[in-house]
Amino acid sequence: FPSHDTHRQTAPEFPRLTAVSCYGLDELSHTETPSGDRISAIYRHIDRSLAELEAIAKKRGVLDKMTFVLTADHGQHLTENKEIALPERLSMLGIQTKDDAILKNRDATVASRSVSNAQLYFKNKEDNHSSTDWTRVLTRKDIDTRYPDLLKTLIQDSGIDFIVTRVNDATIHVMAKESSANITLLRYGKDDWIAYTPESDSKDPFKYHHLKSPWTSGQFYRADQWQQWSKDSPYPDALLALSQLFQGPDAGDALFIANHAYSLRSYRDWE
Repeated sequence: FPSHDTHRQTAPEFPRLTAVSCYGLDELSHTETPSGDRISAIYRHIDRSLAELEAIAKKRGVLDKMTFVLTADHGQHLTENKEIALPERLSMLGIQTKDDAILKNRDATVASRSVSNAQLYFKNKEDNHSSTDWTRVLTRKDIDTRYPDLLKTLIQDSGIDFIVTRVNDATIHVMAKESSANITLLRYGKDDWIAYTPESDSKDPFKYHHLKSPWTSGQFYRADQWQQWSKDSPYPDALLALSQLFQGPDAGDALFIANHAYSLRSYRDWE
C-alpha cells in the first residue's frame, strides 16, 4: 500500500482522478491464505486510510464532489491441493476435448479461466467436417439430447458444486447434487430484474430459503434488491453474476463451479 502520508500532501485542490493500487493484497493472497493475519491487517489499513481520506475531504468541503470506486481483478479460492482434471473426466465419458491445435477432431473444449470455474464449449455437430463451427450455443435441452445423463453424471463428482447451463436467452439453470433452480434476468428501463425459482425451499442450491416466499417463488425483483437480500447468504450476488456471465458474448455452453476445496485448473498449468 502507498505511503500512509500520500493523501496528506499539500495541493491547491483535489485532483480529478487518483488511482491507488493495493498490490500487497494480491501478492500476499497468492502465498498465504486469503484470511491470514497479514491479509486482514492490510484490509484494516485500507479501511482506516479511506476513512481518514473521507474525513479530510469532508473537512475541506469537497466530499459531495467525490466518488470512491473500489475494484478487484479477481477473488481468492482456497483449495486443499485437490484438482479435477475435467478434460480427462469428459474423455472417460466419450467426449474428446484434446486434439490438434485447430480443434478439428474435438467434440468440445474446456476453458479453465480460474481455479474455481471452467467453461465447456461444444462443437456444432450438425457439420462434422467443420473445424471452426463453434458459434452455435447449446441449451441444457440440447446438451441432454446429445449426451444423455452427462450433466447428471458430472455433478456427482465430489469436486463440483454447480453446473450452470442455458434454458433460453433470458433463463439459466443451476444444478447442484440434490437440488436445482432457474434464474431469469430481464432488462426493463435502466434496471435489471431477476426471478429465482428453486425446486423447493428444501431443494434450493443457493440456500436462499431464509428469504422466505415470495422471494424464491419465481417473482421478479430488482437486481439491487437481490444483492441486498443475499449479502449475508453463502452465495451473495450469485443470481446477477451468473446471469450476466451467460449473457456475455464469450460464454460457454456449460459452466462448472468447483467445491471450495478443489481446483478446476491443473497445478501443472502453473509450472
